[in-house]
Formats: sequence, structure tokens, C-alpha cells
Amino acid sequence: MIHEKEAEKLPERPGVYIFRGKRGTLYIGKAQNLRKRVLSHLHDKYGKSARFVKEAEKIDFIITENEVEALLLEDILIKKEKPRYNVKLRDDKKYPYIKVTVNEEFPRVFYTRNVKEDGSIYFGPYTHVKAVRKVLRSIRKIFPLRSCKGKRLPQRACMDYYIKRCAGPCIGAISKEKYQELVKGVIEFLSGKIDQVEEEIE
Repeated sequence: MIHEKEAEKLPERPGVYIFRGKRGTLYIGKAQNLRKRVLSHLHDKYGKSARFVKEAEKIDFIITENEVEALLLEDILIKKEKPRYNVKLRDDKKYPYIKVTVNEEFPRVFYTRNVKEDGSIYFGPYTHVKAVRKVLRSIRKIFPLRSCKGKRLPQRACMDYYIKRCAGPCIGAISKEKYQELVKGVIEFLSGKIDQVEEEIE
């Protein structure tokens, strides 16, 4: 069992924490403050954390630049290691996904709870709705994809174009090729290739 003294040594930084036991990985989570979050698990004597805390013999952690990176890394690690005590999300439609409509001429990226076989790329499922919204806000700042609904483009630019949250494909302000580069960047970002995206932006 993990003692509080060990958790108090964790950094007060955003990142991902991993509870490990004799049988392997027990639980993976993300945090804005690693020390505070892990301590909250240790103090949860009778809640859902109690079982994996009791079995845990070690805590590993990975520091990230921010909570958005932590969310993306958490998702990758959960799918890779399949921890026993993480909620089984894959087939549960109530959890949020991020959808990239790559089958459209000028794709969009947005939050959804409905996964369909429609040719789009889906990232998730995620456990933290607020964090998903933060991810989408970050994406909109870096990659100004259109947010208008439907496959057809409107006839004129919306407010997003004027506040630089959309590249303006509806008025021909960006070529299809350049727009596809933005879409590629979004997919790399959501796939966890954040360093690669930063290099391309620079």
C-alpha cells in the first residue's frame, strides 16, 4: 500500500500518474496537480479509489506541460496498458469523443457522444468532459478549422474568421491543400505527437 509520505514527494505539476501493483498496472489518471490528485485518492478510504490504492505498491508519474497534454497522454496510456480499475470506456456511448470529419472537403473538429461508421476519425473516449472542451479550445487557437455545421460551406465569413478562429475556406481565404495541412496537424496533436506539431508550427 502507498503511504502519504510517498505521495507528498510528487511534484505539484500537471501530468499523468500510474498506480502499479503485483499484477501490473492498476489505474492511470491525469491531474493538473499530481501531488494533490494522488493524495485525494489516498484519502478516499471508502470510495472507488480505495480498492486500487489498497493493492498499489508503486506510483509512477509523467510530467506534462499542461492539463491538455496530460489528457491526451492519459488516453494513450490507458489504451496501451488497459489498467484493471479504469472504467471500461470503449463501448460506452455516454462518454465524449473528439470527431474529425476527414470525409468532408473542408473537415471540422468537434465534441460528440455518438460514434458512427461515417468515415470520420474519432479520438477517445475520454472521462473528463471539461478537459475535452479545453483540448478543443486549444485546437481552435492553433488550427483555425471551420466550426460551421454541415458539409456545405456558407456563402460568407462568420465571426470566427474575423477573430482568427477560422481560416475562411468559405470565402477562399485558404486553399484546400493548406487547409488539409491544418487537419493533419489536428490529427497529429490528438494522436499525442505534440512535439512534431510544435516543430511544424515553428
